[in-house]
Parts: sequence; structure tokens; C-alpha cells
Amino acid sequence: MAEFLPLAKNSPFLAGYERPEAMAIGDSIFNGVRSATINGAMARWSPPAQLARDRGWPMRLPDYRRPVLFDLEREVREGVDLKRLRDRILENADRWMEERGEWSAQTFFDNVSIAGAVYGDLHDATAGHARAQMPFLLERLRNSRDLDFGAAAQLWFYLNMAFLLNPSGHPDLDDLTPLEQVASRKPKRLFINIGSNEGLFRIGITANYSRANRDQIARIPYLAKTLAEALDAHCKDVERIYFNLLVRPRTLGNLAPREDADMYEYPGAGYFDRYVGRLAMQNGMTGEQMKGFDKEIDKVNDATKKAMTAVLGDRIRFVDTYKTSTAADGKHYGNARMIEVQAGASRYRLSNMPFSAGPFGFRQGGLFGLDNMHPTSVGYALLGEAMAKEVVAAEGGSKPAISPQSAFDADGLLQDPPRSWDALNFLLGLIADLTHTRVGL
Repeated sequence: MAEFLPLAKNSPFLAGYERPEAMAIGDSIFNGVRSATINGAMARWSPPAQLARDRGWPMRLPDYRRPVLFDLEREVREGVDLKRLRDRILENADRWMEERGEWSAQTFFDNVSIAGAVYGDLHDATAGHARAQMPFLLERLRNSRDLDFGAAAQLWFYLNMAFLLNPSGHPDLDDLTPLEQVASRKPKRLFINIGSNEGLFRIGITANYSRANRDQIARIPYLAKTLAEALDAHCKDVERIYFNLLVRPRTLGNLAPREDADMYEYPGAGYFDRYVGRLAMQNGMTGEQMKGFDKEIDKVNDATKKAMTAVLGDRIRFVDTYKTSTAADGKHYGNARMIEVQAGASRYRLSNMPFSAGPFGFRQGGLFGLDNMHPTSVGYALLGEAMAKEVVAAEGGSKPAISPQSAFDADGLLQDPPRSWDALNFLLGLIADLTHTRVGL
């Protein structure tokens, strides 16, 4: 971990950016990623964005001019052509590189959550490091005969990091980490969502309940304590810190029985006999293993709370996303825990089942996007509402009014779902590479 070097108190870069009502740091869940894609519209429906609108707080959101590298929902709709996709990625990357230094008129964003981030990135990630990696990865992509998924995944990660941490491209800001930005800007409140990329995401995608993934998850309370110590030492001006715990594993859309028909007899508090990684129908976990996985994450959440509270005391509040995800677990409980929305004359029940649509439109799921891992705007609304309730419990104020219906109305995937699934094998290949390069939740 490098020396901690926030901006000087009288830095001209801070003019107009000091003491915001709220900042957010973390991973793709706070970034607003949907279907392994991020753009400006998605960023506006991230949980911190929905929370800020509900509380009436101004929030400078990432103003992406275009998607970062690719739009996987578009590719699935059009039917994936790898040559066309490779050409589009190169064109997109070239435009980002040509505009470097002019990505945004903003000096800082209030949401600097980086898709793919792990705990260490909050301490160490910088725009300068990210920008240094990008030319080599772009060259690798340009020189590959076929689409180099690994290079594309890494370039996506670093390009998004560079944009979020230094949108104006000023070289004097290239070395600021997310935590150094918080220390420099001194927000009244800090919201954090981190930890899903420490093994949970990989198991959710692959259904591989391996010892290596479990060992990584077991380290989370130690990593959380280290983060709390950094916040205590360097971010004393932050009055309140809100920290999201990990979701319940069985509620992830991608972990489900092989056939949808198996879900018609909902087990409620029980478990299905077997869960596979639905995106590729790969690997599998027994119901007993899933039960053990749930208990493991519950224990990690409890240990995380204890470790961080021991350092930060009553400055920190915890958003119980384990409980929130269970309350919306229609996959196991059926209609009673699904979210009803109106679409014209029709009503849909949205759930955490694997996403499915056909020639006549939406069929099931709807709380997760095409990768069955990143939420839709409606899924993010449920998380934003849980965060707002914790804010009200800590600070008082009006009852949250975050609307799943409004989120549904604004969600491009749910309003116009792809009718063809010929591209899912491609999507799996890219997402597998994303997880190997930490570009996940």
C-alpha cells in the first residue's frame, strides 16, 4: 500500500468540489453496470444515484459520452458477429484515446465506484496506472487475429478506472486513489459497496464452490478492518459511513436449477436439489452446498460488521443487503416476493430468476440483466431503497420514495428485451474473461 497523499487543503482543484452531501466508492454494483455494460444512462440508475435523487442531494454522476468499449445488450439484440464486435471495440477505444484529457468538463465525480474493484483498489487504484496500461492492451487487441477477450476485459476495466478517477485528464490528478479523493473532498456521507469480487462473483458465475474461492471470501473481514483503519486515519471529516454487506448467494440470478420447470415448486426457506451456473449450464452445487454457502456469507457479514465497528464506532452504519436480497427472493418463494410493475395494459412480476425473453417479449426474471449477475434498474432500486431506509434510521427524514416502477420505465433492457439468444455463448466467453480479470461485480 503506497503512502497516503490527498490533495492539499488549498488545492485549486478542490474549488467547488469540497464537502459534497455524499460520495460513493466501490465496485460495479455502485457503478450501475447492467449486462456487463456501462454507459451514462446506466450510471444514472445506479443505487447511489437513485438514493441521491430520493434524498434531494446533488450528486455529480459519471457523464459517459458513450459506452465503455462495448454494449453487450446491443450485440445480443443484433446477433453477435465477432468481426463486427472487434471493429466496434477498436473504434470505441480509439475515440476514448483521441479524446483523452477531454472526457468530461468535471474535475471529480461524486460516484467513483469502479466495476471490477476489489478492496485493494480503494487504496491503490489510480488513473495514472490505468492510463499506462491502456496503449498496450489496445495494441494487443489490434494485433489479434480474432477478438482477444482477455485484452478487451482488461481494457474495459482500466478505461473505466481512468475515466472515473480523473475525468478531466489533468496530470496532477493522475495519482489520486478513491480513498485519497474522499480524504481530499471531505464528503458529509460516504457510501461503500465492495467485496463481491473477493470470490462471491466467481462462484455466482461458475457455480464452482471451490476451496480457492472460499479462502478468498474468508479474508473479507480482515480486508474490511484494514479499510476501516484507513477511513479512521485519513477521512475523519466524513460524518457518516454507510457500508453495504454481501448479498445472500442463493438470491443471485445465475445460480438456479438447470430447468425453469424445477422452480415451479418453490422451496421457500428450503433449497433446490441442485444449482448450476445458468449462463453456460456449467458446474453445479447441491442444495446442501448452497445452504453452507449462505451460512458462510452470513458469518462473513457478521465478522465484517464487528471488525469495522471496532474501529469506526457509531460513525458506520451497515445496509443489510443479505436481508434485502432475501426479501426479493421470488426464485425460492414465488409470487409473494416478486416485484409487480405495469407495462401498458400488462402487469409483470419481476424476480431474481435467470433472465428470459422470447419472440413475444419478456418472460421471467427482470431483477438481473443478461449476465444474471448485475441488476437491472429495478434491482438497483431495491438496493437504493434499502440504503435510503438506513439513512432515515440514522439521520431522520422522510420515508424513502424510490420507485421500482420508475426504474422499470427507464430500463432499456426490460422495455426492449432481446428476442434471440444465439449470442449467449459469446456473452459467457467474455464474462468469464471479465471475472478472471476482476471485472465483475
